[in-house]
Amino acid sequence: MHEMPTGRYRYKNLETDRSIRLVTILPGAFDDEIHLEIQHRHLDADSPSYEALSYVWGISDSRGEVFINNISFDVTPNLFRALRHLRYSEKSRITWIDAIAINQDDLNERAIQVPLMRYIYPRAAATIVYVGEADTDTAWAFNCFDMLHALYSFWYETPKAATQRGLRARVLQYNLPRLFRFLRREWFERAWTFQGICLSTEVQIVCGEYSIAWSVIVFAIAAVRMGSDGAGLVGVQDRALTRIEYWALLHLIGKPDAPRQFSMTTLLYETRGLATTNPVDRIYSLMAVANIGNVELKPDYTLSVAATYILATRWSIINDNDLRVFQQLDRPKRVNDLPSWVPDWRQKQRGLPLIPSRIPSWLPDKSNSGKKTRSSLATVGKFYDFNATHSVDFTDRPLSDKPSLSLVGTPVDVIEAVHLTRDLLIGLRRLNKDTTTSWRQVFSEIKHFADALEIPGQSSDSADCGYMEILRTLCADHLPISRQRQLSAAMIPEQMGHYKRNTGTALFRSKTFAFDAERVKQMYMAMWSEAAQQPATPSTMSSILGRTTHMTKMVVGIRPHEDEETKRSRIAREYCSAVCGALDGRALIFTHDGRIGLGPDRCAAGDQIFSLLGGDVPYVLRPTARVPEYIILGEAYLHGVMDGELWDSADGGGSSRERCGVDREFEDVVLV
Repeated sequence: MHEMPTGRYRYKNLETDRSIRLVTILPGAFDDEIHLEIQHRHLDADSPSYEALSYVWGISDSRGEVFINNISFDVTPNLFRALRHLRYSEKSRITWIDAIAINQDDLNERAIQVPLMRYIYPRAAATIVYVGEADTDTAWAFNCFDMLHALYSFWYETPKAATQRGLRARVLQYNLPRLFRFLRREWFERAWTFQGICLSTEVQIVCGEYSIAWSVIVFAIAAVRMGSDGAGLVGVQDRALTRIEYWALLHLIGKPDAPRQFSMTTLLYETRGLATTNPVDRIYSLMAVANIGNVELKPDYTLSVAATYILATRWSIINDNDLRVFQQLDRPKRVNDLPSWVPDWRQKQRGLPLIPSRIPSWLPDKSNSGKKTRSSLATVGKFYDFNATHSVDFTDRPLSDKPSLSLVGTPVDVIEAVHLTRDLLIGLRRLNKDTTTSWRQVFSEIKHFADALEIPGQSSDSADCGYMEILRTLCADHLPISRQRQLSAAMIPEQMGHYKRNTGTALFRSKTFAFDAERVKQMYMAMWSEAAQQPATPSTMSSILGRTTHMTKMVVGIRPHEDEETKRSRIAREYCSAVCGALDGRALIFTHDGRIGLGPDRCAAGDQIFSLLGGDVPYVLRPTARVPEYIILGEAYLHGVMDGELWDSADGGGSSRERCGVDREFEDVVLV
């Protein structure tokens, strides 16, 4: 029997900055009052085995009442339901629950406890993820996860693989909508839940009275991805799977003994769709997972959102030692409380960065009996590279919330004309949704757009013809010939090198094959010409694709039995998808010196294109009345300058003040 509760619960101060509170759920029946006990423990001392709880706090005016040491304490309805399901009927259960273990009214304590989560989750015996109450789809979805997990385990190791593929197709035919309804639950959409998965040793998903291991879901997602029907998912379905795959990769390397290879910049981009109640938690919710680097950013809930975002941007520049964070400057809505060089992580980003962080989707290693492997770690990082300027050392910069940022750069060109690409983007998106789209339709749509432009003369820095310049520019030079893989969720093979552009040599390299830039150009121009019913050599495609079965599967994703028309259509649709990603939020620009490129869709004639030290790509800057202050609008793709063609090869990159190129010198640039 519990004693009669009295008063309201008051927290006792923690003894040290390494102390935490553990919450013991006392036994009881499902409908009984919930009674808890709190004990203080030091992280570095021997502590009792405990489980961590991950759940969605939720926003509600109603509260659930529990009792801590027989004293009343209010919790959110979602936590109240979770405690009911977690409570044992006959024995106590020791847990760590953030809303109870941390005094939420004490901002100083919150600032101290948040960084400790990088130790709390890994040291827990397991993390229990409560995703909400069960519904009519839950049992079906969990059974489907179990079946797909079993099918994946025997995918290639049994001679009955074809039969298993057929069974998998039948499983997905009736259950795929249920799977995605489950994966779109609110827990999968919140930022704070992210670290619970990435840092935990074992994870159990609980939905009402049902439960399933996180690893089973990961293997099931791998089974969905295997094959053409899994690879062809679009929209929210594809994003749901990609998110699980990404979390699975971080779960693999997020342990204390594993190197933290993910910068805050990368994590902010990859989690850009996750929501938080407090905007500053877009930063703080990732700190336990991110690479701390040489300078540590400490949570401070007394700062404004603007001050927090300024500090986070400076912190990213210092720890990344480059300007990669500027890839997230896209702002569909006007923001007045932030400087132009600070991303607004409250808004969803449109389109893709010019150099997206390529975190390959992770699949369990089939050759190791389904056990997880760290062999994929070597592939984590950039897949596309630009090198438009020289590097510089930012590591000695001070961390401050000053609203201006001093850099060094040089003007490259001036925008003379801006062409919005909305109509082209609408047309290509329509074609991209239609699986019956032919390669002629894609290239005819692009050619119609290009023919309507007043194309400047051939630029001084490019040997490409005008149409090829447009083809490469519209996709930001992400020609998809070496991008898609037959197993879209498989790890990028370690022997594969980086996808090169603007080099004039090989676009793609590996130990066994290489695509020559000139032949790729011929292939695209042949498809362009044939789309316009102009003479072209049909054998061009055949000679390009006439490689080994291994190459066509792993690189182009084209099955050997497909005919020529189907092969071309697959590549054209890939190109269509690449253009849609590159043009979202961007406009086609022509410059004073006759170059063609892409810039933010809010740029205008007179804006300048700068090469900033530490940036891999050029940037569009708008001069202000105060020299040398500029407003930065975002990244720019400028054809013919993306691999350092502007700079004297003998320069070698040296200091920020030396001459680079024939008539170019670096100057002070202050971003405001």
